[in-house]
Amino acid sequence: FFPELQSDLQGGGFLAFNTGNPLNPALNDVYAQHIDANGTVWSPTGTQLDNSSTINKLNGGFACDTASGTYYFSLQVLDAGQGSSGISLQALNASGVVQLGPTALNLQPISPSYYLPFALLNSGNSLLFSYANGGFGAQKLYAMKTDFSGNQLWTWFPTVCNFSSNKDDVSAGNFVN
Repeated sequence: FFPELQSDLQGGGFLAFNTGNPLNPALNDVYAQHIDANGTVWSPTGTQLDNSSTINKLNGGFACDTASGTYYFSLQVLDAGQGSSGISLQALNASGVVQLGPTALNLQPISPSYYLPFALLNSGNSLLFSYANGGFGAQKLYAMKTDFSGNQLWTWFPTVCNFSSNKDDVSAGNFVN
């Protein structure tokens, strides 16, 4: 995976990256780092987004709320065998301190139906997620909307693409008419 640097709209930026889990080298982990306008970083290693030593984690997209100085990260969380997955949300404050608990907030539990988050957007008053659900060759695209605390704002998950196939390289962005 190639880390993507995203502007914080304050002269700096932040990124999330997949790495090894320091407590269990057999598992993947996700860290985040912020670089301010002067080149100062949160810490030499960044911030671990979910400190669980029993699950794999992968970056599923991130967004910034410049009004509050909060950074939001969508995580794909997987069982140790990587055959089942779910979606979690983590937030970091402007100092890089986790806000939604040490093991992040679970939005979709780890399930054999296999969740794969692709993108996370700040819509101004909520977070929008895009994700695939389904096994190899049988994925469909869905959307999910939460508030900034991770509370579900929709009682359903809109289907973005109902065609059952593999999905990859999905991206999302703000549309301005």
